[in-house]
Amino acid sequence: MPTGGNYCVKDDAFITELFFSEYPRLVRYAQVIFQKRGGYVDPVGRAEEIVQEAFYLACEKRDELLSA
Repeated sequence: MPTGGNYCVKDDAFITELFFSEYPRLVRYAQVIFQKRGGYVDPVGRAEEIVQEAFYLACEKRDELLSA
């Protein structure tokens, strides 16, 4: 997470909207890819971890995400 000052994810409308609109779809996509390429050990749990890490990085690099 961004460490500057008083940043709070719940106050970031862009990340919040992105999370609620894309999270379920990204988890399903990651699950399919993980099953095809990564193995079969708890693909749902691994898919959720992968997507959560992606959102963590999106928060950490928010400015770069917005400029892309």
